[in-house]
Amino acid sequence: MHQGTPAEAERFLASRWKDASTISDPDRRLFGAFGLGRGGMRAMFGLGVWREALKNTRYGVGVSMPVGDPFVLAGSFVVHEGEVLVVERAETAATLPNLPRLFDAAAAFEAGVL
Repeated sequence: MHQGTPAEAERFLASRWKDASTISDPDRRLFGAFGLGRGGMRAMFGLGVWREALKNTRYGVGVSMPVGDPFVLAGSFVVHEGEVLVVERAETAATLPNLPRLFDAAAAFEAGVL
């Protein structure tokens, strides 16, 4: 889910993940439905955010031109048939999702445990 148009997503992902599926939400209706709000100055530009940004430059991650509201924080979710099973909302711009937790929850659901 992103704030850009489908064409903007296609351009952004062309050299990163060509086959990615996306949901275009330029009006941020889904962002609001998932409870993703705006971060303040500390959440967006605090020392921890800069520290993580500098660490990630070694992986080729940089700053690109923002699309939409750059203060909207990210989130990660496991959703099945409209039911939100797992929620992770970013606290800062540097917050990364706990991928093992998300994948474990999806696997537990598939196995009928969740």
